[in-house]
Amino acid sequence: TLSSSSAASDVYKRQIFESLKHIDKKIDNGKSTIKKYETIHDLTSDLVEGLIKTKEDLKTIENRLNSSRLDIDILNIDKQLLIYEINKNTQIRKYY
Repeated sequence: TLSSSSAASDVYKRQIFESLKHIDKKIDNGKSTIKKYETIHDLTSDLVEGLIKTKEDLKTIENRLNSSRLDIDILNIDKQLLIYEINKNTQIRKYY
């Protein structure tokens, strides 16, 4: 029936919005992690210049920083896909 279809649609939308909130939290955490790695990277690169730390340590930090940035890019793509799903389902219902 129409009302059960509408109720299912509302549940689906709530699930998508919850997923979007969850992705936003992950993005915020990722940005915080990037800031920490940038600080560590800056400190470590200064120590490498002073020969206290090795270049491998710096490379490890750079890799983690790049990985965190990629994670955020992936999460943003996930967000766009969820938003697309909402829009697609809204468009389909307009025609029925």
